[in-house]
Formats: sequence, C-alpha cells, structure tokens
Amino acid sequence: MQKSLWVVTLLFVAIAAPLARAGDISYNVNFTVGAGSVNGFIQTNGAVGTLSVGDIVSWNLLLNDGVSTFDLMGTSNSVVDIVGTSLSATATDLFFNFSNATGDVVDFQNPFIHSGINFLCFEGTAGGCSGNPSSINLLVNLEDTIQVLPEQGNQIVGIAGTSETPEPSSLLLFGTSLLGLAPFRRKLFGR
Repeated sequence: MQKSLWVVTLLFVAIAAPLARAGDISYNVNFTVGAGSVNGFIQTNGAVGTLSVGDIVSWNLLLNDGVSTFDLMGTSNSVVDIVGTSLSATATDLFFNFSNATGDVVDFQNPFIHSGINFLCFEGTAGGCSGNPSSINLLVNLEDTIQVLPEQGNQIVGIAGTSETPEPSSLLLFGTSLLGLAPFRRKLFGR
C-alpha cells in the first residue's frame, strides 16, 4: 500500500508541476508625474515578454494631477488600450519602451478611450494620448493641466508585488510533503 502512495505522489508531481503557470502578477506603480502622481497596481496574467490588452487582468490606479484625483478601478470604471509592442514584462518588472520609433501607447482611461479625461498614458516617440512624445501623461479633469514626465529608453513602470497562484516549486514541495506522511499512515491504520 505504501508503494501506491509513492506512485500517486509521483504522478501528482509529474503532472501538476509542469501544468502550473506562474499566476497573476501585480506590479506596483508609484511615481511622480509633473505636479501630480500615480499610485496603485497593474495586474497581468503572468505572461512575460511583450504584453497585449488580453494580458492585463486588472488595475487600480489613483491619479492625482496636482489639482484633482480620480481612481481608475479596473473594468468597473475604466478601460485599457495597448497599441504596439512597447509594453513588456518579466517576473519582477513591468516595462514601457519610450524610445520605440512607432506610435506605441498604453492608455488606462475613464470613461472610455479618447474621452480626454481621467487617464494615465505611456507614449512612445510618436505621441498618441496627449501629443507629448516619449512621456508618461496623466489628467483628471478637462479644466486641469496634463501632467507630463518625459522618459527615454525602456523604463520600469511597475515592480512586481505578489503572485496570486502557487508557483510550480510550491506544488513540488507539497507533493514531497505527502511522501513524508507515508510512515504515519501505517501507524494510523495498523498496516
């Protein structure tokens, strides 16, 4: 019977560990933009490399343009648009390439894209959100001034916080711990 426990445990480790993905990753966002700031997180599905809209799972970004504030709270009150290939991720950092020669843009906005208010936008060299190429831009009210932070190159725009699902190594540790319980099974059931 102990042999069957070994077989079950090994099957678990062999099948579950490779199937597990890294899980959702929340990247903390916290920087000053002109007279304003943005604080919060952008959550991805754990993909690494170039990201698209489908890889963005959620976000909560508190925008402050120096006069007014607005909280972009994921799909409950805002949308995201990604144009081009300048947004990328590693397991530890979220990047935007501000020097990309195309019209690349990442725009988090309320109530909809191109509404002209309540946005955080990363722009490549061609501009796109506010006409300020190679910059981070945010605005809350139409009456307020767009806050701009010029950038160059591939810059970190978020730093990983926590992973939402177990890493494969955690599953391996769990499976191995099952092996350690085998001797106690004998004592419990008298076999």
